[in-house]
Amino acid sequence: MMVPMTREQYEAQQAVVREVYDAESGRFRLVRGSGEIIERIVSRDAHAQINRVATRTDGTCFSRDILSHHLQQEQQQKQKSSPHMTGTNYKK
Repeated sequence: MMVPMTREQYEAQQAVVREVYDAESGRFRLVRGSGEIIERIVSRDAHAQINRVATRTDGTCFSRDILSHHLQQEQQQKQKSSPHMTGTNYKK
């Protein structure tokens, strides 16, 4: 049976902040105990570096997705155009 947290338990949970890598965006994020994302204040140079890395990661993910989609389409086209073998005595 679940019971509500006490104020002290909630505050202890919220006091835990961890740095988590977000593979989708290529960024490290600060996450509070309950899963809340916390913004980090950084210098202008650090912000530019973070954005360069994130943009590169976004481009890589996009390229990978496009290539994967293209390969799936090619595979579907091949399956539609090739005859299916129905027995073990198949001859050309």
